Amino acid sequence: QELVNTVRSLADLQRVVACNGPRAIALRGTADQVAMAEWLINALDRPAAVSSASQSPATNPYQMSGSSDVARVFYPHTSTPQELQEVLTLVRSTTHIQRLTYCSVPGALALRGTVGQVALAEKLIQDRDKP
Repeated sequence: QELVNTVRSLADLQRVVACNGPRAIALRGTADQVAMAEWLINALDRPAAVSSASQSPATNPYQMSGSSDVARVFYPHTSTPQELQEVLTLVRSTTHIQRLTYCSVPGALALRGTVGQVALAEKLIQDRDKP
């Protein structure tokens, strides 16, 4: 459900449904929305152990077609829910990014904003990131 909510929020899709039987996600939107949803699902669909052990704590930015927005997924090294909440609050209040979600299973922080907002978010996350 977290993945569905993240896709819905970042890709600006209203019609996103989790299908538990075949472990699938069904969605409907424009070609640009579907492309972003596919990128986001691929960025988030990995085990937590792989994400946290990864050399790269973030995905490459996804440039929204027809928009100045970019999306990015980070895998911050937080050991407690309080640390995670501090990172989320810091990023949201400093960058003014409205589309910011957390998926607990892979331990990923997904966000969408302008290039400047996302660059500032990356700096804030890297400054606080301690494996």
